Amino acid sequence: MHSTRRRASLALLTASALLATSMAGATASPEASTGPEEVERWHTAHAGVGSGGEVTEHDDGTLTFDAVGNSGKVADSEDGFWYHYTEIDPEAENFTLEATFEVEEAAQKDNQSGFGLIAVDDFIPDSGAARYFNSAGTQIAKFHTSLDGETGTRYGTPGGKVVHGYTESSTQNSSDRDMSDSRAFDWHHKDGLVEGDNANPPRFEAGDVYELTLRKSNTGFHAIWHRDGEELESISYDPDMLLVQDDERYYVGLFTARNIRTAVTDWSFTTIHPDDDEDPLERPTEQVTPTLSTDITSTTPHSEIEVPLLADAYGEAVILDEDGEEVTETVDLEPGQRERVPLGGLESGDNSFTARLTPDEEQPHYEDWEELASTDPVELELSFHVARFGDPGESLHVAPDGDADGDGTQAGPLDLPTAVAYAQPGQQIVLAEGTYQPQEAIVVERGRDGTAEEPITLMSSPHGRATLDLSESSSGGLVLRGDHWHLHDLEITRSRGYQKPLLIQGHHNVIERIETHHNGDTGLQISGNGHEPFEMWPLHNLVVSSESHNNADPNVNDADGFAAKLTVGEGNVFRHTISHHNIDDGYDLYAKSTTGSIGTVTIEDSVAYNNGWLKEEGLDVLRQGNGFKLGGESMPGDHLLRNSVSYNNLSHGVTSNSGPDVRLEEVTTVGNGMVSEEMSGSGIQLHTNAAETAYEITGALSWRGSREDSLQLDQEDTWLLQDPSNYFDGQRAGEDDSRPAAVAEDWFESMDVDDIRPEIGEDGSVQMHGLLELTDVAPEGTGARIGAIEEPTIIELLPEVGSGSEGGEDGVGAPPRGPGSNNGRGHGPGENPGQGQGRGVVDHPVHG
Repeated sequence: MHSTRRRASLALLTASALLATSMAGATASPEASTGPEEVERWHTAHAGVGSGGEVTEHDDGTLTFDAVGNSGKVADSEDGFWYHYTEIDPEAENFTLEATFEVEEAAQKDNQSGFGLIAVDDFIPDSGAARYFNSAGTQIAKFHTSLDGETGTRYGTPGGKVVHGYTESSTQNSSDRDMSDSRAFDWHHKDGLVEGDNANPPRFEAGDVYELTLRKSNTGFHAIWHRDGEELESISYDPDMLLVQDDERYYVGLFTARNIRTAVTDWSFTTIHPDDDEDPLERPTEQVTPTLSTDITSTTPHSEIEVPLLADAYGEAVILDEDGEEVTETVDLEPGQRERVPLGGLESGDNSFTARLTPDEEQPHYEDWEELASTDPVELELSFHVARFGDPGESLHVAPDGDADGDGTQAGPLDLPTAVAYAQPGQQIVLAEGTYQPQEAIVVERGRDGTAEEPITLMSSPHGRATLDLSESSSGGLVLRGDHWHLHDLEITRSRGYQKPLLIQGHHNVIERIETHHNGDTGLQISGNGHEPFEMWPLHNLVVSSESHNNADPNVNDADGFAAKLTVGEGNVFRHTISHHNIDDGYDLYAKSTTGSIGTVTIEDSVAYNNGWLKEEGLDVLRQGNGFKLGGESMPGDHLLRNSVSYNNLSHGVTSNSGPDVRLEEVTTVGNGMVSEEMSGSGIQLHTNAAETAYEITGALSWRGSREDSLQLDQEDTWLLQDPSNYFDGQRAGEDDSRPAAVAEDWFESMDVDDIRPEIGEDGSVQMHGLLELTDVAPEGTGARIGAIEEPTIIELLPEVGSGSEGGEDGVGAPPRGPGSNNGRGHGPGENPGQGQGRGVVDHPVHG
C-alpha cells in the first residue's frame, strides 16, 4: 500500500510514478520528478450544474471551498459542485480518502447544500451539461428513510450516498437514477434543530466539524463517519458500480456545493493494488418482511367504499371483519400494483376491519441477497367512521368557533375538519366570515370525492370572506387529495416555513377566487407523489381567477406564486391568474429527470410581475425572479403559455428553464431583468441541454429586457425566427410591410408599472386597467389581449342541512369529536395511510 501526506503545495509526478505514489494534504512533501512527462495528480474543477464560487489550495495543503453564491446542488435528480479530485485506475488502485471538514459559513444554506467525499463515474470537468453520473460518497446531504416503520426526509445530515442506474454519458438524463441504497448514518442526528420557521433545516451549522472517510475495497465502497470515537459505516456491495458510464476509469475527491463555505483542515489519500487488498466480503442476506398498505380516508358519509391495497410482495389479500370473517373477495397482489377492493356494509359510527396479505413462497423480484422472512400473513388494521349531515343539495355551515358537535346549520355550525370529513357529493361547505386558525393541515383524503355532476364545494359565505391563518398549523393548510371539489373565494395566509398553504393532489378540481399570500412556501402548488405512477398524478385541475403574492420560504429561494411541478398529470390549467412579489418565480413548471416528464400544463390569460423580491422587503432581498418558468432538467413537457403578460420581474420574463418544447402564443413580456443591477434577464429565454428542441412561438411581443432574447434552436422548423407576428428584442422577426418594424410606447395604453396594479375583476377576469394593454397601433396577432369572462361563475347558496329532512339521510347522526387518522398522524379529516410490518416506501416531499 502506498500513501503520501503533506501540507505543502501539490507535487508533480511523472506518469510512470503516478500509480506508485498517491498524493493528498498531509505533513511531509514527497520528492517530485521534473521533465516533459510531468503529471499533476490532483485537479480542481466544477462538476455538473451550477456556477460561481471557488476553491483555494493553501500552502499548508489545506483547502477552502467557497460556494457562497454558487448555484450548484446535491439533489435527488442531478448534481453540481466544486470538486478537488483525482483519476482512479480501477485495475491498479483501491483507495482510502480521509478528510476533516469544518463548516465556516452556512447562513445561506438550503436543502440542496452539501459537502464531503465523492467518487463519480463519467466526469467532464467544468461542463454544466454533464450532471448525470453514478456516484458513491460519504456526504453531508439530503437523505430519505423508510426503516423500522419510520419515513421521512432529512437535509444536510451525514450518510453514505449512492447513485446508480445511469448507463449513458453524463450529459444524458434518465429516470433510472436510483438512490435507494443511500443511508443516513444516524437518522436522529441533531433532532429538534429548528431555525426560524424551518422545523426541518439542514442539520449542519457553522462551526461544525466532520471527520469522513470514503474507501474503495474489493468488497465495494465504504462510507464512514468518525464521530466521538466511533465509526458509523455504510457499505455498497458493488465494486464495479462506477464502471458503467466509463468502464476504464472513475474519479474520487472532495466537494462542496451551494451557498456554503467549508475548510478541509486535514486530509489524506492512500492507494493499494486490488491484489494486495483484503478479499471481498459477502453481502449479508437480508430477511425481508412484506408490507401491506393503503391510502384511503377513514371518514365517509357512504355505506360502501373502495379500499386500494398495495403490497411490495406477491400474494393474496382479503379484508376481514371484527370476527375474522372474510367480507370481500380475495385479490391477487403484485409488487407495486394497487388493487381496489370494494368494501360494503358500512354502518353508522365506527367500523373496524383487517386487511390481510398472505405472501407467496416465491418472490421472483427479490435480489440475490434478499429472501422472504416468512409466509405468515401480514395484517393492516382499517377503521371507518360513517356519518352524514343532511342530504345532497344542502349546505353545511362552518364557523371559526364551530365544533364537531354542531349539526351543520347556521345556528349550530361545524368546525372545518369535521365538515370536510363528512361532506357529501352535491353539498356545499360554507365558511362564515372570519379568521380560522387550524392547528394542523386540513386534508381532504383520497376517497373523499364529489362527482362530475355533483362536486363538493368549499366556499366562503356570500356575506364575507373566510381567511385561513396558518400560523398555528404545524403541517400547512389545505391539502386536496380528493376529486371533484370546487374551492371558491378563500384567503390563505401565513403558513410556516416549507409548509404548503394549498396543495392540490386530486383530480378534476376547480380552484377559484383564491388569494394565497405571505406564506412560508409556494402559494398554490399542484403536485403528486413521486412513488406513484404517472396515471395517479393530479390531472385536469383548473386554477382560475386567483392571485398569489408575497410568498417566501425561510431560505428565500424556493417559494413560487403558482406551481404545477415534479409530479403532475395531464390537463392542468391556470387561467386568469396573477402572481407577483414571490421570492422565487411567478409560475414554476419544473420537472426532474428522476421522475420523468410531467403532463402538459396550460397557462393562459395570466400575469406575472415583480417576482424575485417581496413587497415589504423591497430590493434588499433578491432571489430567482422569473415570471414564467416552464420546465426543468431538459425534460419534455409541451407546456403552453398563451395570451399572458410578464413584466418587471427580477430575471427572465419567460424561460424554458431547459424544457425543450415550450410553446408560446401571443405573449407580452416587457421590462424584465431591469429591476436591479445585481440581476439581469431576457424577455424570452429558451434553452436546453436536450439534443433536440421543438419550440413554437407565434405572436410574441418581447421588449426592453436587460439582456437580449435568447433562443437556442436545435430543430428543423425555425419559422419562429421569420414569423412576422413575433417581435424579439422589440424588432419584427420577419418581413411584412403591413406590420410595424419595431415596438414603440404607443402600442400600450399605459406603461405605469409603479402605480397601476392588475387585479381580479368582478367577473373573475384579470383586469389590467390599461397597463400594457395594447392599442390599435399594435398589430393584430401580436402580444396579449386579456378579455372578460363571458360566463362568470355564479354560486347560489343551497338550503342549509336539515331543511329537507330531519336527522340526516338514513338517520345517520353527527360524528364524534375530532375525527383523526388510523396511524396517529392526526391529519384532521382522517385517513388510512398505515402499513403492515416490514419495509416501507419513502413519501418524498414536493419541493424542488
